[in-house]
Amino acid sequence: MSKTYIGHGFVLRENPWEAEIDPIATGKQLCSKRIAHDLTQQELSDIICEYCVETAGRNAISGWETGRKTPSLNHVVFLAWLYDCTIDELVVRFQDTDPADAGAARPPIFLLFFDAPAGVGRCKTGVKAA
Repeated sequence: MSKTYIGHGFVLRENPWEAEIDPIATGKQLCSKRIAHDLTQQELSDIICEYCVETAGRNAISGWETGRKTPSLNHVVFLAWLYDCTIDELVVRFQDTDPADAGAARPPIFLLFFDAPAGVGRCKTGVKAA
């Protein structure tokens, strides 16, 4: 089991790479959601530029959908709101390639980062963080 530092403390995971975003699979998911909502990349860009806190041009959206770039957290949150889905439905992470685990349920990404073992998350004074 490995230790990974994620800003607020160490989180133990058997395979830390499972939490990493798969840019190509995420891009395919973003593209399918956009098409399901009958939007072109330019139309999506116009909506993002008008309503999101960050702008994104058609080329940026193309980069997301091909896996060359990964959208910012602000963009992911906005797209989840726009498509009326969860962030976990948009962001795809690398899966364990072990065939024995192929059907195993995986926790949402949020739990991988914030389900810390006891004792993690203490500040320098020794008081448990809220």
